[in-house]
Amino acid sequence: MKNREKYILIGILSLSLLSGLAGMASAETLVSVSPSTQNVAKGETFTINVTINPDRSVAGAQFDLSFDASLVSAESVTEDDLLNQDGASTFFSPGTIDNAAGTINSVAGAITTPGATVSSQGFFATIQMTAKTVDGTSLLDLSSVIVGDINGTAVSTTVNDGSVVIGALCGDVNRDGEIAIADAVIALEIAAGSRPNDPAADVSRDGQVTPLDALMILQAAVGAIEIC
Repeated sequence: MKNREKYILIGILSLSLLSGLAGMASAETLVSVSPSTQNVAKGETFTINVTINPDRSVAGAQFDLSFDASLVSAESVTEDDLLNQDGASTFFSPGTIDNAAGTINSVAGAITTPGATVSSQGFFATIQMTAKTVDGTSLLDLSSVIVGDINGTAVSTTVNDGSVVIGALCGDVNRDGEIAIADAVIALEIAAGSRPNDPAADVSRDGQVTPLDALMILQAAVGAIEIC
């Protein structure tokens, strides 16, 4: 009996070790739009950040961003604190904004201090945008994303896009101007995968719609809590 327990324990430990090694092998640098979703009023100016969470030391990055030009416009792109967080000197290009096409192309930055790198998460760029005067949801899609190490070699990345909801009340998933039980039902259907995703249902602001969001909307509908 003791030998059997011993073999079971060894098996569990072996599986744990293999799982850990698999996780290490699949680690990638995360490049994300932050916040992943937000609600803004018509005509409101707001900001988004492009966040990089390196899984190894890096020294530069670049990206393009696309958005719905009928819903939002881009005002400016500025460097944030990722590359200079350790006091390093940097080069930064804000890229080219084309509000007719709904694109920001060739945003790029690099550390210019010899031998310097960063390995901690930070904001690579901050983008100021303005919502137009119509309701809707604009996707904020990253593309042409490259993150490089000190030798200029691209590292593996995982990209997380974002979105912005204009005009809609947070939790008002059916856009009827109020938060009601019907909105909670729709949110639950989204969580179950039977409806397309809608950022207005992500009232917990964790980047996804889950049964928790449906519960929070239900509680808001009966006046038990306030959301967003």
